[in-house]
Amino acid sequence: MHHLATDPTPIGGGIIKERGQATDGAGRIAALVEPRGVVRDVLASVRNLEHLLRSPRVGARAIAQVIPSLQSSCDPLAISVDQILSQVREMATAPVDAATAELEAFVPSVVGRLRAVLDQRAGTAIDAKARLAFESAIAIVAAELNSIRQLLDLLVRATERSDTEISLQEVVHETFLVSFRPQTTRSPLCVFASYDTDDSDFRASPQVLIPLISIGIAAVRDASDAPVYVRATCHHDEAVQVVISRTGAPSSEQYTFDPPLIVPPSLVCAQTAARLARGSFVADSGRAILTWPR
Repeated sequence: MHHLATDPTPIGGGIIKERGQATDGAGRIAALVEPRGVVRDVLASVRNLEHLLRSPRVGARAIAQVIPSLQSSCDPLAISVDQILSQVREMATAPVDAATAELEAFVPSVVGRLRAVLDQRAGTAIDAKARLAFESAIAIVAAELNSIRQLLDLLVRATERSDTEISLQEVVHETFLVSFRPQTTRSPLCVFASYDTDDSDFRASPQVLIPLISIGIAAVRDASDAPVYVRATCHHDEAVQVVISRTGAPSSEQYTFDPPLIVPPSLVCAQTAARLARGSFVADSGRAILTWPR
C-alpha cells in the first residue's frame, strides 16, 4: 500500500506530497513561485490584521501601523492572480476558461472590498463599534482570499498531472487532517466516513483529490450544520467513487472538520480540476460525487 507523506506547511488545496513526484520544469517554477508567494503573503498579512483586531490587548496605534503595507499589496495581489491563471491556461490539457473566468470576475471584487475597508480606516480613530465592524469585514475578506488561494493551487496541481499509486482510504483520512482554516464563525462540522474497498490502490494525485473532497463536503453542508456522510468505494475492476451526502448512517470513523468557504468560483473550479486530472466532480441537490477511472 502506498503511504502518503505530509508536508508540515499548508500549501493550498492539499498538503500531501507524493513520494517520487516529478519536479516541475525550471520555467514553470520561475513563473509560479513569485505570484503564488505574493498570494500567500497577502493572505498571511490579512490574517495578521484580523488577529490584531480580535485581541483586546492590541491598541489602535499597532493596528494603524499595519494598514499601509496591506494597502500597497492590493495591486500586486490582483496582478499575481492574473499571472497564475495565465500559467494555468498555458499548461492545461483541457478547457479551463469557465474556471479562470469565474476567478477573474470574483477576485477584483474581493480585492476592491479589501482596499475600500483599509482606505476607510487608514488615518482615522477607531472606536469599539468601528473596530468590530472593521474586524468583521477583514474576517470575511480573509476567508474569501483563503478559498481563492486554495482554488488557484488546486488548478495548478491539476495541470501538473503528478499521479501516483494511492489508497482511497488513506486519501479520505488525510482530508480531515488538512487545515483549510476558513476563519468563519460557523462551528466545525461532524463528518462520518465509510468504505467499500478491496484494498486495491489506484492512480491519482492526492493534492487534487483532497481539496475536491473538502469542497464536496463544504458544498453539501446545510445551514443547520447537520452531519455529512462520506462513502468511498474502490474495487480493482470499477471506477473509484466518493459520494458525499446529508443522509447516511453513523460509522466508526467520525471526524470534526472545518471545510473551506464556498465562493462563487468554487464548484466550477472543482469540476475543471477534476476533468484536468481525468476524473469528474458533480455537486447537486445536497450531494457531491467524485468519480475517478482505474
